Amino acid sequence: MQNLRKIFGIKELARYGNNINSYDLAKFIAISFMIIDHIGVFFLFDIESLRALGRLAFPIFFFLIGYSKDFKPRWNLLLLGTIITIFWSLTLKTWVPLDILVTAFLVKIAMQRIEKKNWDKFSNLLSLFVILTIWSLPTAFISYGTISIMFAICGSLKRTGTTEEQKKLCNYFILFSVIFDFAFQSFFSSFGNNFVIVFFFISAALWFILSNFKMKEFDIKNNLIRKTILFISRNSLLVYCTHLVLFIYLSAILFPDHYAAGH
Repeated sequence: MQNLRKIFGIKELARYGNNINSYDLAKFIAISFMIIDHIGVFFLFDIESLRALGRLAFPIFFFLIGYSKDFKPRWNLLLLGTIITIFWSLTLKTWVPLDILVTAFLVKIAMQRIEKKNWDKFSNLLSLFVILTIWSLPTAFISYGTISIMFAICGSLKRTGTTEEQKKLCNYFILFSVIFDFAFQSFFSSFGNNFVIVFFFISAALWFILSNFKMKEFDIKNNLIRKTILFISRNSLLVYCTHLVLFIYLSAILFPDHYAAGH
């Protein structure tokens, strides 16, 4: 049991305090939109808007990785991500990119090097952005590819930016990252106009959330709401793995013809 707790990162609910902070709230929002996305992936195939709404989720996750400065690569992410990728591919008989947990593992390794550099100059950040842009397509076999690193850098810049110039550079990089994410996913997506329209407004919301992110606590009086947000936020790895495996399994049972047709 103790080993399972370590693998899924289960700790005491109040390990960062009993109040909801900005980090908790952002994670809760991301997980909520991720589940909406996965409902579209596995059950409501024809509703493109659900997939578009889900585009809000993982940029926030990667932003929080950069903001947290927790860049120690945790092997449970690599293990669980690999298991989920294999389970998804075999159960639904389809190819999927390496799971987002594998991406998170690799992002942490990349950020260990990136954070050591000096990013006080616009030209340096622009060069890094161009490099990550060029590599976005070759790394598409990993969920989000190098776009994930862009958003992690956004989080790092938001945390370390103290001067007005640094804050301005951070906002530029967030804007560039959101625009490129929208352009890349819209162009390579097989979805129609509904996806693009909803995704546009979601991208605007993402820009607003990341640009205005700052740590503070929220005094939520309702105990049920507070504990629900805290549980989902502080046990996000458990929530992610359990819901995804359950969705994959149920979708294979409920829609065998859909997957037999090679979707």
